[in-house]
Amino acid sequence: MFAMYYSIADFSKEFETHHKIPKIKGGSDEYRNLQLVHSSCHILHLRIFPAKGPVPTDKQLLAAKKYLYKNQIGRTRN
Repeated sequence: MFAMYYSIADFSKEFETHHKIPKIKGGSDEYRNLQLVHSSCHILHLRIFPAKGPVPTDKQLLAAKKYLYKNQIGRTRN
């Protein structure tokens, strides 16, 4: 997920439960299929990987994280 952009201890942000495998694709509400993420990260993830689209592979998730880190985080550090 993209939660690396905010501290999980930053309670000024809202959190959402993310299904690793979407329920529409047969995912469950079991603990091992859930992640706690910031709302903004969840929205961004769903824009890149819509729930009705294919479930992203680990390679695709890593590539998206690297791209976002380079294009979002890198700018805030300059």
